[in-house]
Amino acid sequence: MVVPAHAQIADSLSIILPSDSINVNNTDTIATPEEDDFGLDNVVDYFGKDSTVVDIVNERIMMYGEAWVKYGGMEVKSDYIDFSMRDFTAKAIGKRDSTGKVIEKAVFTESDMKFEEDSLMYNFKTKRGISYGVFTMESDAYLHSAVSKKAANDWISLKNGKFTTCDKPNPHYHFHLTKAMAIPNDRIVSGPLYLKFRKIPTPLALPFGFFPNKKGSTHGILLPGYGNGGTKGYFLQNLGYYIPLGQYMDTKLMADLYSRGSWSVRNVTRYVKLYKYNGNFDISRTVNVDGMREIESSYSKSTNFNIRWSHNQDPKAKPNTTFSASVNLGSSQNFRNNLNSSQTNFLSSTFQSQIAWAKDFPDTPFNMGVNLGHTQNTQTRQVDITLPSMTVNMRRITLGKFVSSTSPFKRTLENVGVQGSANISNRVSAHESFYGFDRINALNRMSRNGVQLQGSASTSGTVFNVVTTTVSARGSYIGSLKHIKANYIEGATPVRDTVFGYIDAFNYSANTDFNLRAYGMYSFRKGNVKAIRHVVMPSGGISYTPYTNYRDSYINENGTLVQYSPFDIAAYIPQSNIQGLNANISVRQSLEAKVRDKTAAKSNATKKVMLIDNWNMATSYNMFADSMNWSGLTMGASTSLMNKVNISYNSNYSFYDRDSTGREINRFLTDTQNKLMRMRATTLSFSFNLKSKERNKLNRADQERTKEEHDLLAESKGALVDLSVPWNLAVSYSMGFNNNFDRVQKRDTLAIRQGIMFNGSLTLFKYWAFTFNSGYDMSSLDYNNFSMKQFGARNITPTTLGLTWDLHCWEFTASYVPFGMRKSYMFQINIKSAMLQDLKFQRRGNLGDSDLLY
Repeated sequence: MVVPAHAQIADSLSIILPSDSINVNNTDTIATPEEDDFGLDNVVDYFGKDSTVVDIVNERIMMYGEAWVKYGGMEVKSDYIDFSMRDFTAKAIGKRDSTGKVIEKAVFTESDMKFEEDSLMYNFKTKRGISYGVFTMESDAYLHSAVSKKAANDWISLKNGKFTTCDKPNPHYHFHLTKAMAIPNDRIVSGPLYLKFRKIPTPLALPFGFFPNKKGSTHGILLPGYGNGGTKGYFLQNLGYYIPLGQYMDTKLMADLYSRGSWSVRNVTRYVKLYKYNGNFDISRTVNVDGMREIESSYSKSTNFNIRWSHNQDPKAKPNTTFSASVNLGSSQNFRNNLNSSQTNFLSSTFQSQIAWAKDFPDTPFNMGVNLGHTQNTQTRQVDITLPSMTVNMRRITLGKFVSSTSPFKRTLENVGVQGSANISNRVSAHESFYGFDRINALNRMSRNGVQLQGSASTSGTVFNVVTTTVSARGSYIGSLKHIKANYIEGATPVRDTVFGYIDAFNYSANTDFNLRAYGMYSFRKGNVKAIRHVVMPSGGISYTPYTNYRDSYINENGTLVQYSPFDIAAYIPQSNIQGLNANISVRQSLEAKVRDKTAAKSNATKKVMLIDNWNMATSYNMFADSMNWSGLTMGASTSLMNKVNISYNSNYSFYDRDSTGREINRFLTDTQNKLMRMRATTLSFSFNLKSKERNKLNRADQERTKEEHDLLAESKGALVDLSVPWNLAVSYSMGFNNNFDRVQKRDTLAIRQGIMFNGSLTLFKYWAFTFNSGYDMSSLDYNNFSMKQFGARNITPTTLGLTWDLHCWEFTASYVPFGMRKSYMFQINIKSAMLQDLKFQRRGNLGDSDLLY
């Protein structure tokens, strides 16, 4: 039913209330249930901004201009409302222009449901209604309908409807529903439907449809991607089922199936509790089949597993206690034999895990932590497990706190600080094949355990208010529950036994440091450079280390003395030191300029520009050593040019010559080769990150996406390209020189290692983004016989190319690995909305597919 655009009142007694005859801040009210029984449970309020016409004879109220009628949790808003007091029916029409087109829809609201309509009629008593030209948002989707009817149970029947996740009035795509039933906060069930892009129908049609319509999570099938996996055959990936587990948790069961027998199953569980914690748990098992069963020489079958667990505690949950977990363990070849693994996981040679609990004790200098962890090398298949390690730390406190305020030593002791720590550890290291429940006793015998106590005391002061002096002493105590005992019995092989018994050791040292800071300034009268300042910070010191020998020995079958450390199986190993009294010398410098600031409003404004952030040189001289008293000279520098290019340099030099075997001898290079020092190693690196200015407006999707939705989408897809930045480029270059001794040629040879890495993105046509990640390893180049032919794929580092196309409510992504073991491609087009994100078309495979266009 369409209500006329204006109200005709004839042969009736009417009262016209213009807007200026009533207080617009107040509303008119139909009698409350206590005053008169109309069969209603709530008061009916109504209001018309322009005017309100009351037809007493026909019991009608007509409201004009921003009118509304409220009843309980229901409300009707429109430009014109005709309300009947006989049957409590509201008829509303949206505002129209001179051509009759609706320019402002009528709005019906009930609880958290909101409907925008061209016109409507609703009975507040029976809670039934009919609407024309309906638009409403259901969860993350939008529903359009030519005609809809609302029943008393809130079910809504639709005719000629559109179901979409596009928020445009004329959506880019929609499912055309010939007829449907919408059950609030449950589902939408339709009859025959088909997919349309704009007004263009597609062959994708179904005899019936089922769409989720819950504000929370709901069960559902996860649609897979498919492709060609080369030797593994055709596949379906990530076929699964989604299960919500209450308010704070959900889980996904997924499987990968390959036509040649390989398969994988995976369970991903996520949990989150606001202001408490969040995390996810991922466990998978993969069976890889290569070759054909009929050909035994080429057939192989392997089983891999992987467990990942990530847990983060909100800092507000327990301010003085933290708990976190980052677990990644499993078979070493899990990611290399799994086509579904990421490029990062595939290239990683190390898995690491850590579960950490820490507690800080307020109003005390103490805190403690307990850690469990593991490190796994995928190449050597060596696994190191720590179960557990515990640390208790005492922050620096001054000794002045422990003496009375009247003590003459109070002032002196207030400048003496002490700190310390206690560590307990138990760890085991073995090949991955050695780990098993049947080998617990053997692993226990191989374990390394022990305790380490460390402490230090220091004080500082100034001499003539120029030189800063620091005096400190350090000590450490190490204990172990078991140790090594080696014996040799004549006629037998030397035996190294593990002896269960407590042994301990002690190390200590002391040092004094002197630091000075000097400045030099040179000013310019003309030009943009106003001044250059040079800062020199020389420092020197003396450190003492006593002689300690924590080694044992035995005579082998050749009569040779063989030394070993009883602590070789301990968690902590003490140092065996030659007595030393070292004089340490170092110089640190920086160079900066004061230049005119052209961007400032004042003409005489200046700004500081750093030319060299720091330049360090350090060496030491051991006065107790009987030869080669000088240590090597280390140098390093770093700076940033125009806040864009970062440069760093590090090198190490020796003052001594080598013998015919390459071993350093007690002869200065100045005496043998007439040069001051010999380079051992040098590294030089450059890096810069360039990007264009951000656009004033983000792309359409990011404008409409809340931060929470953006973060969730980024987490689910791994990364998002920022289309607001037209382009960005990050480049790093490193070069390393090692001066190695060639025993055949009896001379030093220079080995050069260098490489360049680059990644970035380029936004094209505003909504297209091209991404790239690659590099080039130049270490194998022969500079004596250089040619462009050497620039082959064998020196290019693992490369990935990507493309993202923002289609408003859809998105298109593609990735391409052009060469290497991971040579493959993938492209996918899918709906952005989380409700229909599994409505996608995905194609994956390797470059051997015949349908791939080169």
